[in-house]
Amino acid sequence: MSWGFFLDLDLSVPTKTWKVLQASTPSDLPAGWWGFNEDELEVRFTGDLFDDINVKKVLSLFTDGESSAKSITERAATTRIELCTLLDRGGDTQVAKPFAALVEAASKVGGVGHIQLVNDGSYSGEAGVRVTLAKGVLVREPVANQRELREVLLARVYPDLEHELEKYRSPTAKQRMAPAAKKQQAAKAKQQSSTKKKPAAKKQPVPKPAKQRR
Repeated sequence: MSWGFFLDLDLSVPTKTWKVLQASTPSDLPAGWWGFNEDELEVRFTGDLFDDINVKKVLSLFTDGESSAKSITERAATTRIELCTLLDRGGDTQVAKPFAALVEAASKVGGVGHIQLVNDGSYSGEAGVRVTLAKGVLVREPVANQRELREVLLARVYPDLEHELEKYRSPTAKQRMAPAAKKQQAAKAKQQSSTKKKPAAKKQPVPKPAKQRR
């Protein structure tokens, strides 16, 4: 059975270091970097498929608005890198490794931000992990408020889908759909009542023919 995790990266680094960071590769990322409790998840997101591909190349694989939200902006000598996408078990979950390596490298040059992997609700195990970077220190912790967070990330990755869902969440839509829902419930109840077994009729005893006298 397939499952997915949202990859959410929000990292700010000194612009003067950004060019060097883009050239880094994840081959030296230490084992157990994410901090998952489940070994299977750790392996899924730290495979070696992208070990020889630098961060710049991996970032180019994602296009904003095409099943991902991506933004790289520069302001006041600081470059901010934002990426949010959904990694499916059947796809290349290992693409998360270069971004983990980016955060690791950023911890040595004054970077700040976070990277997290959030269960989209299809995986029966862990909710996810969050790695926060501040003052050169990486802090790992389990994802909290998973349900609310995955709704936020879903809206970022698939904004058109969110707009469609919002049509059905609005008070006007609920009022418009209420009569139809009631009618559907009534029809279902009627169908259920008609299919209930009726009590079997009692069999009447059949009179035996009288014996004729000889």
